[in-house]
Amino acid sequence: MRETTIDADTSLRHALRLATRASHDSVDDLMSRLDLRRSDDRQTFSSIQLRGFARLKAACRGEAAEAEPLLTHMANMARRHGFADGKGPQYGDAGHRRLSADAVAYVALGSQLGLTVLRKELGPGDRTGIFEREPDLSAWKALAARLSTMPGDTGAGRKTVDDACRAFAIFYSACVDTMNLQSEKLS
Repeated sequence: MRETTIDADTSLRHALRLATRASHDSVDDLMSRLDLRRSDDRQTFSSIQLRGFARLKAACRGEAAEAEPLLTHMANMARRHGFADGKGPQYGDAGHRRLSADAVAYVALGSQLGLTVLRKELGPGDRTGIFEREPDLSAWKALAARLSTMPGDTGAGRKTVDDACRAFAIFYSACVDTMNLQSEKLS
């Protein structure tokens, strides 16, 4: 993670945007390899999201502020599609610090912004998997408004920023794991 200067005038929302940019870009770079016009790539994209959300839920132990309904929906969908529940030493064991609810909400609800854009690019018949359901952006708007009023330079703010980077790392590992599994299937 690149060191980001956060001063007393920096809101938590702005601090999150600044500090997670590189982590976010690394996830986007991997995901952009997928051509969502292709059914198998849409399935891979859905698998990445479901695996990532299952791991995220384990890492925050289900506490995700405004994103709890989304996290529960995605974790249930992941379970129905046969993905592990994300339990593992790096995601949910007691020996690892739980991700903060605001960090998880920031990453989870932010992903819905991107999903909205991607979904619009697909025809109705191609909106399968996680693309079936129209993302609810009202929770993102509520979170963004709340984070904009919170200082980013406090201990809690710094923990939220660090945890958001960890949440992006969870999605990055879900990308790598899913893409590696797809490569093995093709070999």
